[in-house]
Order: sequence, then C-alpha cells, then structure tokens
Amino acid sequence: MVTPLDFEAAMLDLRAGDNVFLTIDGRGEPVRLVAEDLPSLRAERVTVFEDLELVTLTDAIRSERGVESAQGALVTGISPELQQILGLQTGDVIVQIGNRGIQGAEDLSGILDQIPAGYRVRLYFERNRGYAARDFILGR
Repeated sequence: MVTPLDFEAAMLDLRAGDNVFLTIDGRGEPVRLVAEDLPSLRAERVTVFEDLELVTLTDAIRSERGVESAQGALVTGISPELQQILGLQTGDVIVQIGNRGIQGAEDLSGILDQIPAGYRVRLYFERNRGYAARDFILGR
C-alpha cells in the first residue's frame, strides 16, 4: 500500500475474522490484526413493540457511535410507521421514559411492559449529541 486511501480501500473489503498484516517502519516483524464486527453489530438485540430493535449502550458502542449518554438503549432498527409515531430513527439512544432513566435495552422493555395502554408517555433520547423529548400515547 502506498497511500492512506489504499489502506482505507483494503479495510472496506474486510470481513469479520479476516487477518491483516501491517509492516511498521523500524519494526522487524509484521503486526497481525484481526477484523471484527462493530460492537453494535455484535450486541444482543431486544425487540419492543414488534418493530423497534434495541441494544444496550456499552462503552464500546458509545465510542463507535460518538454517543454522549452514559446509559441507554441504542435504536438499531425501527419500522417507518413507528418512526412517525415516536419520532425516533436508527442511531438514536433512548435515555429516559418519564422520570425513569434507562439502564439498557432490557430495562426499557421492562418499563414499557409496566405502563398501561392508553397512557401518555414522554420519551427522552439523544441524537447527534443533542437531546430531545417526544410524547406519545402507548398502544398495545
């Protein structure tokens, strides 16, 4: 490889488990790197409302996504219908429901299960290092 763009192109072709050997100036032996999936792709998924997929926010996922919040549930998938109702999109981090902070995806699922249908809920989330709130009526 000659330029940083050559390196970028090689990285884009990698799949999890592939090996890359780098030669570093001043070091005799090449360094072996093993490609891995991003932390958010490896994380266990929790499905809420049948069409909202979440993972628990970890330090590795915070770093990967540039998230400010220390805890919460990262939205990894959401249907267009639910996007309109909740105002959420993939990449948002749900950090609070009402006055309860969200510890992770399972915590959010448990909290939502305890809220009766027809109840007005305020959802707080982080998007692009900013915070927003959205009210919705919980349906089942």
